Amino acid sequence: MSDPFSQLTETKPAGASAVFDKLLETLRAQKDFHRLFDATLMRKKHELGLPLMRPTTLDDVPSDKRTEFEKTYVESAREVGQLFLHARQIANAWLYFLTIREPEPVAKALAAMPLRRDSGDETD
Repeated sequence: MSDPFSQLTETKPAGASAVFDKLLETLRAQKDFHRLFDATLMRKKHELGLPLMRPTTLDDVPSDKRTEFEKTYVESAREVGQLFLHARQIANAWLYFLTIREPEPVAKALAAMPLRRDSGDETD
């Protein structure tokens, strides 16, 4: 099996959409959720004809495209937050839910956790 970069390069002739599809698929499979968030927003910026260098910033999004970009931003943050919750990485999930002002999923995950006396990743 070829490395992920080679796979993306091989997808290039099919167009940018295919490259982004493969990139998102690879990042999900690798559970690289922070980069998945960035790549999802990069894809949206590409679709909107905007610069790709800073995918998560709203600074370069003109007002006529802001609502559409913000919708993707919120949906992607929600998805990545849920992926982190499923991976039991609550602190990472919190970063995304806090950003979109939706603390409820993290609160529910914390409430569902059994109390532990030992310190560990789940309780820290």
